[in-house]
Amino acid sequence: MFQGEVSFISFLFDSLFLFVVTLAFEFLPKQWKNYPYLLINLLASTFFLGITMYYDFFGKMVNYYALLQLGQVGGIQGSVFSLLKPIYSLFYVDILLLGLSGFSKRVIGYTRLRLRKLSLAIVLLALVFVLSGSFVMIGHAESSSALDHGIFYYEAEQVLAKTAFKKQRKITFTNADIQKIKGTDPIVNPQYFGVAKDKNVIMIQLESFQNFLIGLKINGQEVTPNLNQLVKESYYFPRFFSQIGQGNTSDAEFIVNSSLYPLENGGISQVYGNKAFPSLPRLLNASGYWTATFHPNDVSFWNRDDLYPALGFSTYFDDDFFGKEDLVGMGASDEVLYRKTAGELQKHRGQKFYAHLISLSSHHPFEIPSAKLDSFTLPPDYSGTFLENYLLATHYADRALGQFIDQLKQDQLWDDTLFVVYGDHFGFPLDQANKRKSLVTSMLGRDYTIRDVFNVPFIVKVPHQQTGEVRENVGGQVDVLPTLANLLGIPLDKQIHFGTDLLNSHRNLLGERFYMPEGSFINDHVIHVDGKQPYNVPLDEQGIGYEPAEDKQRIQQLLKMSEEYMDALPEH
Repeated sequence: MFQGEVSFISFLFDSLFLFVVTLAFEFLPKQWKNYPYLLINLLASTFFLGITMYYDFFGKMVNYYALLQLGQVGGIQGSVFSLLKPIYSLFYVDILLLGLSGFSKRVIGYTRLRLRKLSLAIVLLALVFVLSGSFVMIGHAESSSALDHGIFYYEAEQVLAKTAFKKQRKITFTNADIQKIKGTDPIVNPQYFGVAKDKNVIMIQLESFQNFLIGLKINGQEVTPNLNQLVKESYYFPRFFSQIGQGNTSDAEFIVNSSLYPLENGGISQVYGNKAFPSLPRLLNASGYWTATFHPNDVSFWNRDDLYPALGFSTYFDDDFFGKEDLVGMGASDEVLYRKTAGELQKHRGQKFYAHLISLSSHHPFEIPSAKLDSFTLPPDYSGTFLENYLLATHYADRALGQFIDQLKQDQLWDDTLFVVYGDHFGFPLDQANKRKSLVTSMLGRDYTIRDVFNVPFIVKVPHQQTGEVRENVGGQVDVLPTLANLLGIPLDKQIHFGTDLLNSHRNLLGERFYMPEGSFINDHVIHVDGKQPYNVPLDEQGIGYEPAEDKQRIQQLLKMSEEYMDALPEH
């Protein structure tokens, strides 16, 4: 079922696929037939359960690339278990009843023949549920393959795309060509160039942090008081957007450090982990910096043991360093992350450093131990809701960040540091907002839209800066590298990058992948969501009635150029 409409074509294709797969079993001896049938039934049921749960949270059709990460489910088992629903047991009812009918002569008073008839009826109902009920989509472009040819065809299509031969490319375009396609003007004599030259750099990636949290008060209580204070003395970009692909958090790490786009399918660390990317760590390594990334999860999760060398970090610190002393969700708490990182940075006093910290405590399913929650409380109507968990988790993450800032000041590192904070991706999906529409509307004083889903904070604190400044120009994660390079006095004229220095440019065009269909983009006036039923979300009055055709063509060209560039890079 797509957009409430049953697709009998996709049902037919998937049924034929299963028929062909199981036809070979008929050539087996009779006494062995039951076992492969039960096995393929179990695998198919588990497969459909997986894509349903994946869509339930991400609003996306799971594909081959995500299935490659099944071996890492243990790292996010809390998130997985939180998505399970009783109705999903229907995926396995047919297996149970087939087993009972095949191996029991009498069960709960039924003869074997009656049980088989009952089983057949339930199996048919379960088949309808599995093959059509799990196809509830919201119109993403990639779902059209599943709609037209069935989900198994769609997955095979992804496998072929993954294994297709990629010709080594020779890059002929320049940064000037990229700017021309984007429609941005060349920056001559940029402002703020080098104001943070030779300063330390600390960049914080806040897990699942959305921009609507900044300045939000509930019953007079600030959800993010420390970030609110930081905004008052920093450059703050309230119209800044996440651009991750299927690699989620790891893609955010890649984009901000490289100013390149993620892939249409698959995480960068999976597909291009063997490449040597021109990046912020490599630029700073060449300027005498010690560069390190700090993430309290297992470094093998999302192939970060490939990603970090690909980005040129001098070293990384993962769960082996942070330990198991204070676990929250997927790893050590944010308090441990910041405390142990601060201790490590103290060892590098006197040497310029770049530290990229990946926070973790505000990861789905947002379960913060009650002992860690302070006096921040929510009204009774929030009780037991997804929103309550999200707000409590992000409030805790903000408090831990405030403690880290205090520690940097105490260690006399604050005034010598370019301090950067941004959100990696959404944590509060649109479907959760729709379930509590009146509550969310009351909290925000307006509707919760796709703009809120992709809008994440971006805050840049220059050393000795006293007064904050709100910058209303549109930006995205691809713009982080050129913005910081300008402040650090590092020219990027010889390094290909697809972002824009947000402190010197007021025009932008941003590509979105995976969580929006190909052809979607964000510019200064509109969020354009492409697909079979494209629509615009205006960002200002000029976005009303906007015609997207020209910008759609331009962003598709830029995304293609980004992949061509990555194909041409040498291996590290």
